[in-house]
Amino acid sequence: MNSVKVQLKHAFGIFVITASVFSSGCASNPQRQPMAAIDLEYFQVDCKIRQQQIVLLQNMRTNRDDSLVANIGNILQPWQAFTQPNQYYQRGQIGNNRVNWLINQHLLTIQNQC
Repeated sequence: MNSVKVQLKHAFGIFVITASVFSSGCASNPQRQPMAAIDLEYFQVDCKIRQQQIVLLQNMRTNRDDSLVANIGNILQPWQAFTQPNQYYQRGQIGNNRVNWLINQHLLTIQNQC
């Protein structure tokens, strides 16, 4: 009977540690949050502030880790397509690299027009 209690305590302890690691993982590693994809689609290039816009766009780039986390988030939380559709859509746009594509298009526009 004692060994069952000990095993139960170990299992519960492992569960608590695992849950706390997964729930605090995002809090300890803040992600860069790019501009929403819908806002990036309507981004207006202004040649008067060319350099600031280039810096802004470059700082909003996402990397492979951001893409992977976004895809995993959508896979593990499919209900958010209905409960939080804007966040789900944004993660999808990060996951399929649409955000980086839009940033590249705006940088090309700045380069060619200014």
